[in-house]
Amino acid sequence: MFTKKITDKKRIQILANIKLVQTLEELAKAKLVIEAIIEDLLIKQDVFSQLESLLEEDAILATNTSSIDLNNIGSVLKRPERLVGMHFFNPAPVMALVEVVQSTETDSEVADLVFSLAEQWGKIPVHVRSSPGFIVNRAARPFYSEALAILKEGGTDAATCDAIMRECGGFRMGPFELMDLIGLDVNYAVTCQIWESYQRHPRFAPSVLQKELVNSGRLGRKSGQGFFEYGVDVEIQAPNNAPESPAPASIIIEGPEKLPQSLLKLIEGGSLKTKSISGNGIIRLPAGAAFMISNGKSSTERSLDFGRKRDFTGFMFGLFSVPAYCACSGVTVFRKRFTGSSGSFSVFGQTGICIERYSRNGSDTYCCHVVQRSFFARPGRSLRCRRS
Repeated sequence: MFTKKITDKKRIQILANIKLVQTLEELAKAKLVIEAIIEDLLIKQDVFSQLESLLEEDAILATNTSSIDLNNIGSVLKRPERLVGMHFFNPAPVMALVEVVQSTETDSEVADLVFSLAEQWGKIPVHVRSSPGFIVNRAARPFYSEALAILKEGGTDAATCDAIMRECGGFRMGPFELMDLIGLDVNYAVTCQIWESYQRHPRFAPSVLQKELVNSGRLGRKSGQGFFEYGVDVEIQAPNNAPESPAPASIIIEGPEKLPQSLLKLIEGGSLKTKSISGNGIIRLPAGAAFMISNGKSSTERSLDFGRKRDFTGFMFGLFSVPAYCACSGVTVFRKRFTGSSGSFSVFGQTGICIERYSRNGSDTYCCHVVQRSFFARPGRSLRCRRS
C-alpha cells in the first residue's frame, strides 16, 4: 500500500528465515518470543505462563499488546522482569515505530536489549512506561472516535472522510481504511480497554456503530467487509466529488497582515486578482462569502464573532503544506452562496473539500463536496481512495 512489492528473490529469502512450529514446546530453545495473539488478558497470561515453564531462565518474553497493562500480564509470571512490550504498528513491514514497553518489574537491560534489536531491524523504537494505550493508542483514540461520530451524525461518508484526512491532513491513511486494516474487532477491543482503564471517561467511550459492525462479523479487510468491501471484483468507493465550478474573478483580503505569509504567497502564485484592505484576516469573495483560518471554533461561531450571520466562513485545513484544503460553512449560510464559492481556492493549485452544514425541514443537514483543482496551471484532479 505504501511501498513497492518485494522481489521474488527477497520473498524467498524471507520465507527461508521462517520456521513454522505446531506446539509451544518447539520454542523451548528460543531466546526471544514475541506474542501477537488476541487482545485478551487471561489468554495472554496463560500463553506466557506456559512459555515461561518451557524456556530458559534468560529468555525474553515480549508482547505485542496494543493496550493491556504489562503489570497485569506479568502478575502471573515467576520472572516478570523478563517480560517486555514490543508493540509494532500495522502494517509492521512498513511502519517504523516500535513502542518498547516496561512494566514496574521489567529489567532495564531487557528493555535496552529489545530496543537495540529493534534498531537493528531498521525500526525506530521508543521507551514507554506501561499505561493504558501506551503513547500512540491513547493519542489515537480521537482520530477514530471523532471520525466515527462524524459518520454517525451524517457529516460525510467514510471514503470522503478518509480522503480529507489523507489529502488535507497529511495522514498516510484515513481513520476508516486504517480501522479496516487493523481489524474492527481489534480496534474496538483496544478502545474498550482504554475506556475501562480510565474509569469509562467519556473521551474514550467506544462507538456503538463500530460495535454493531463487529457483532455482525464485518471486521474489515480480514473478513472482506468493514466500512468498505474488499475483493477482486469489488469497486473501490470513491470520495464525493463535487462538479467543477468557476473561480471568481477577484478576491478581497481584509487584513493581510493577520494571515500567514505562506497563505499570502499561495494567493500571489494563483491567477486571482486581489485587493487588500484593513480587517481581521478575512478573504472575501464577490458573491459575499468569506474564508477564515480555523481557530478551533465552528464556522457559525466565527461568523457571529464578526457580526455576519449570512457569511460563509471556511476552515482551511492543512492549506499550506499539503495539496488540499478543507472548508466548512456556517449553519446560517445560503446554500447557493456556499456551493458557488467551491472553485475559489482551486486557483491556488489545490483540491478543496467543502463541508456544508445547513438547516432543512427543521433539522441540520450535512453535505460534503470534494472540489477538483482545475483552474491552475497544473493538471486538475480529485481526491482519491488509495485502498488496494
